[in-house]
Amino acid sequence: MIRTIGTDELSRINESKGQYFFSESTMHFFRSRISAIAYKKRKNGIKAFFITSEKHVCHFSGTNEPRKYTLRVMNLKTGCVDTVSDFQEYRTLGQARTALKHILGYNL
Repeated sequence: MIRTIGTDELSRINESKGQYFFSESTMHFFRSRISAIAYKKRKNGIKAFFITSEKHVCHFSGTNEPRKYTLRVMNLKTGCVDTVSDFQEYRTLGQARTALKHILGYNL
């Protein structure tokens, strides 16, 4: 059974373990946004899967890339966040959600 956990809770865990993935400065630097909900495969699962998006803007060249999406997983015991997909692998949120459904084996 799939369980949900709010990304605000992920942020709290991450910070309590001395990590900075969800910090305001990190989010600003990468122009990141995080899905509001993460998903665990089991009630007591230690991994939570979620989607982030990042927008690359180069201040030197003026390049302004479109926002792209990445699948992430966080270990709820250590607070460490890893990338599941390639960084910015998905051009749309729909593509990222489809990939996440495949990983979870569930319709979100």
